[in-house]
Amino acid sequence: MEDSTLAVASGLAGFIFILGVLILYGLSVSHRKPQLQLEAWPSIPQLVGQALISVLFGKRRGKPGSPAKDKEIVVTLVRPVRFDAPRLAAFHRLACYPSTSGSTPLMYPICQAFRLNIQAMLLPAFPYPVLGSVLARHTTVMTRAVGAEEALVYSARVEPVQRTTPKGDIEVDLVTEAWAVPAGSKCGAGGPGGAPVWRSTLTVIILTRKTGQRSAGAAPAPAQPSTWSLIDKWTVGGDVGRRYGALNGDLNPIHLSAVTSRLFGFKRPIAHALFLMARAEASLRSAGVSPVFPARFEASFKRPTLLPARLQCVWQPEDQQSGGASPSLAQAAKAGLVAGGPGLVWGLLTEDGAKEVMVGKLSVAEGM
Repeated sequence: MEDSTLAVASGLAGFIFILGVLILYGLSVSHRKPQLQLEAWPSIPQLVGQALISVLFGKRRGKPGSPAKDKEIVVTLVRPVRFDAPRLAAFHRLACYPSTSGSTPLMYPICQAFRLNIQAMLLPAFPYPVLGSVLARHTTVMTRAVGAEEALVYSARVEPVQRTTPKGDIEVDLVTEAWAVPAGSKCGAGGPGGAPVWRSTLTVIILTRKTGQRSAGAAPAPAQPSTWSLIDKWTVGGDVGRRYGALNGDLNPIHLSAVTSRLFGFKRPIAHALFLMARAEASLRSAGVSPVFPARFEASFKRPTLLPARLQCVWQPEDQQSGGASPSLAQAAKAGLVAGGPGLVWGLLTEDGAKEVMVGKLSVAEGM
């Protein structure tokens, strides 16, 4: 009995020690200015330490109508960096991409740069907490094929306009951009100038005390299974939230375990919406659909996916909605992925096909 008590006490002491170290580390690396320039990616311990500080000593769940700070929040990685090869390979495996050669997937840059988004939301100038927030929409635009060996400079900013949803939650847009620059060059907070080769726009919902889980994405609408055509069926493991979080630096408790997700109203951990988008891109590529540059890949997130899960990846040509003949996926992609074309509508459904999880479109971008 004494040995058991001693073991529990030792474990608790160890946990408190690690927590204290993370908090002290977070204090040592916390940033007070709203515009931050970094020489390297923020590490996961840095972000966790700052998140603990924001929870314990500062930010709480947002209140509807909370005033935004009048300072522009920008985080820039001023030194050009290449994609991390082991991280990129792990991303390919996790999202089931058919090939690891060729150009970088549309959904990989945000996986690598998501840490800048987290860092921006952890700055004191950002008035809301990052823990427990959920994603509502995402649009990524890549103007040309980007090679894995290219050196890019990244910048992330919080758009000053913030919205209150009908349910009383707070919507915030995070814009992340990347520019191709010669190796060895550096830039300021506004980027190196010129048009970016990649841009991500993330709409984040800050959950209020009153709404909790109900605001996890746009209002769900019943799917119409007869209008969708199947691309692939997925089995998504219970550890995907942790595995994707290890790649993009997002250790939001809602993705990690049933214990931590329950703190925010979810019975089980939920899949990261950006991972589901990446898996959808991989399914489209496996079905022979390749992006046409400048490419635009977007999605609205309808409902959270509790892990583990089974999902259907589907597509829907526009002329099918109007009662026309149903083309094949290859024909729809060829007709839709042209300048000014309708694009290719895709979606994710629950295992039984009765509910929409995500609805998106792959198209040719008209501009950034």
